[in-house]
Amino acid sequence: MPRAMRSTHSTLLALLCLLLGGACTQTIPPSGVVPNDDDSAANDDDAADDDDAANDDDAANDDDAADDDDAADDDDAVGDDDDSVGTGACTSVGALFCGSTISVDTATGANNIGSYSCETWDESGPELSWTFTASADEDVTVTLTNAGITADHDIFVLPESGGTCDPAACITSGDTEATFSATNGTTYYVVIDGYFGDAGVVEFVLTCGGAVGDDDDSVGDDDDATGDDDDATSGGVQPGDIVITEIMSDADGADADQEWFEVYNATGSAIDLDGWTLSDLGGDSHTIAGTVSVPAGGYAVLGASADATANGGVTVDYAYGSSIVLDDGADELILTSAGGTVVDEVVYDASLGWPDASGFSKSLDSSILTSTDNDLVANWCDSPEEASYGPNANYGSPGVANLACPTAVTVNPGDVIVSEIMADPNGTDANQEWFEVLNVSSKAIDLGGWTLTSGAGETHVVSASLLLNPGAYAVLGASTDSNANGGVTVDYAYGADLDLVDGGDGIALTESGGTLIDEVVWAAGWFGAEGLSLELQALTAADNDAAASWCSSTGASYGSGGSGTPGAAASACPSGPPDLDGDGFDNTVDCNDANPSVYPGAPEVACDGQDQDCDGVDLEPDADNDGYEDCAADCDPTDPAVNPGAAEVAGNGIDDNCNGTIDEATVGCDGGETEGNDTIATADTLLGGQTMCGVIDPTNDVDNWRFTIAAWTQVTIDIDAEVNGSGLDSYVDLLDGTGTSIVANDDENATTLDSYLDVILVGGGTYYAEVSDYSFQGGPTFSYEVSLTATQVCDTIEVEPNGSSTFADPTLLGDVACGEVTSWLDNDWYSFSVTAGQTVTFDVDAVDIGSTLEAQLKLYDGAGNEIASDEPSGFTDPQLTYTFATGGTYYVEVASDLIIINDDGPYMLNITL
Repeated sequence: MPRAMRSTHSTLLALLCLLLGGACTQTIPPSGVVPNDDDSAANDDDAADDDDAANDDDAANDDDAADDDDAADDDDAVGDDDDSVGTGACTSVGALFCGSTISVDTATGANNIGSYSCETWDESGPELSWTFTASADEDVTVTLTNAGITADHDIFVLPESGGTCDPAACITSGDTEATFSATNGTTYYVVIDGYFGDAGVVEFVLTCGGAVGDDDDSVGDDDDATGDDDDATSGGVQPGDIVITEIMSDADGADADQEWFEVYNATGSAIDLDGWTLSDLGGDSHTIAGTVSVPAGGYAVLGASADATANGGVTVDYAYGSSIVLDDGADELILTSAGGTVVDEVVYDASLGWPDASGFSKSLDSSILTSTDNDLVANWCDSPEEASYGPNANYGSPGVANLACPTAVTVNPGDVIVSEIMADPNGTDANQEWFEVLNVSSKAIDLGGWTLTSGAGETHVVSASLLLNPGAYAVLGASTDSNANGGVTVDYAYGADLDLVDGGDGIALTESGGTLIDEVVWAAGWFGAEGLSLELQALTAADNDAAASWCSSTGASYGSGGSGTPGAAASACPSGPPDLDGDGFDNTVDCNDANPSVYPGAPEVACDGQDQDCDGVDLEPDADNDGYEDCAADCDPTDPAVNPGAAEVAGNGIDDNCNGTIDEATVGCDGGETEGNDTIATADTLLGGQTMCGVIDPTNDVDNWRFTIAAWTQVTIDIDAEVNGSGLDSYVDLLDGTGTSIVANDDENATTLDSYLDVILVGGGTYYAEVSDYSFQGGPTFSYEVSLTATQVCDTIEVEPNGSSTFADPTLLGDVACGEVTSWLDNDWYSFSVTAGQTVTFDVDAVDIGSTLEAQLKLYDGAGNEIASDEPSGFTDPQLTYTFATGGTYYVEVASDLIIINDDGPYMLNITL
């Protein structure tokens, strides 16, 4: 059964370890935590003893159920001074503390627990358990750091009960990571169990601190500058908890003191904005100093001035002065919590249809007060005239619920249609592809938030407002750069998310509520010669489903990319279906109407890779009648005993199986498959460093191999069939924990039919390698070998928040730091130390590892001043080399280059001398 995949973002601390029981090593607890004082659960006087905080007069004292005379007292078989920790389902091998790092072989344990109430997994392997007693109310995380490398283990957290544990009361579980909310003074059991009988060396780390927050948290604890234990906002503020709901950027008369904006608390508890930062992308910034409490479900107004005689009569809860200026036509407003979390942001632009009437606030519709809804222009309006305030001609509802905007536009199927497609531009297609849409309704429609889907299932969500007035066209393309896109004017770029295939593909438009508005699916033969767009003649959603409604453009050239009418009415079709290559067959029957030698009935040329006679196949003879065509597959067309399906004969000096190697040796296997393993639920286990053997019946057989890895692991999966003389044309598909394909491979290279994958998996968890025959065309039963190599590639993994020098993650010269930029507002900082004269290279790999992130790189000195940067144009990874004149601590920042597209994704930062 697939198990939940969790992302690991913990930085592992390599600390001095203490040998426990001869079987494991444990990190010595940090300063201030004493493992054998009178408050420790591991000593003679633990949480239930005479000296604890639960003293003699409490429920746990001498006179209570837990005292010296009770079942849990010093004379009991369970829990007294002579017991290690307890007997029963869990027998502890030691105590854990915040920061503990453990390395142990689970083969030293016993299989006392085979299942847990919080999962249905088969835990028939031996398990080991540790106790952990919380010293604060905080989140605690247990992370496997070598998941799946030597054996497949799982994590379970159980409550302590009577000196042992209760598997039926399981708190949480995980295959690479488990997080639970611990209560001060409570003891828990952390159990590492072998999945499906596995046992072996396991390494894990226990870290403390999270949403609840303890005394060492940067935000929300007793030591914070902003918010103590009594604050409603002492920790755990999430994006969307506070929502920007109204903006007055263009008041009647002089704006200066009259500007303000309103926020709404979307949670059930009051939130204090003390220490929060207000900013925009142009450099305006202000940090709130003092209590600004926003009640649960209530509002607060922040403005330039609190003087009602100067600010137009508005009641302001907090004045930020002149440090924030709200530009009239276009600006940004960003709210960042004291802990560095971007809680909400609004980017408005009158040119994209945002409300901009002088004297009227920009008002978010009162029925949709969320941080995602306020990203879309369609949800905002000029405040209705019924809402007025102050002596001037100003309209708005500062500090109270907004009035409803005029009824939102309802978009129906067919209101917007695909009207022109350029899937085959001149030259390289990539950045030059585009398509056109047309609003055929009588209402203005915003495409912001709509989903674009290709026929291959590729998707892209329109991330900015794209307003279409009635009868208006818009062009959506791979690039807005006219120097790269063939000269077309593109209104919105979807980047590399969509690939329009002229030989057969589609485009679907789905509005933000999930309604399919239009879809076009085309086939081979629809498109004419290269460089001609396909134009719709009958402008309805029903008509654009039919090939007869489209024709190749007869319009003028719009640039080097080709000819068409992007953003304008279509050119007229020629009469009748076109015969573009003049061979007497029009493009409805000619399988290549750009080549006059290709048409139905044309002479077929063998082995040239073309289907000249349009019968669907190329002519490939088999001279020796061994079942393998001579064009490429059969390395000796004169000898029927030599072909890709033949067995290799040792010592004859012949490459019998045509794999390019003569008389290769057979590789041994560590184990074999167990049928049926044709689904992920019945997959066989594959461990790192192992080679396993399997058999494929090409007509109907697939084999699934299951493995579990930690986050940021480089995985190679190698399928060898030809090496042993097998005729299997293998195909390997890498699936995630839900069975969804991530990446697949048919042939490792041009000389072999064996398949191979080499991929970096950012998320930890359980994955599956599915092996099959490429063609499923039947034949003998073929054998194969599958091997897995798993290598962790990161020395440092980012820990959020790390958006400034204050919260920078420490790393070392020579390390590889890994992280993920989640939006154009997310900046990741790392700190490092150098000596004077050292030259260091900083190299970001994002594009190179298949990420969608278009990154920039900046270098700062110890005071936070920028000293170097690299932001390459185009979809290229940044790199910079710098010689440090002065030794000390410096910072490097990885972020999006602030282009609307390609602003998020994982990356690797290589720091080398």
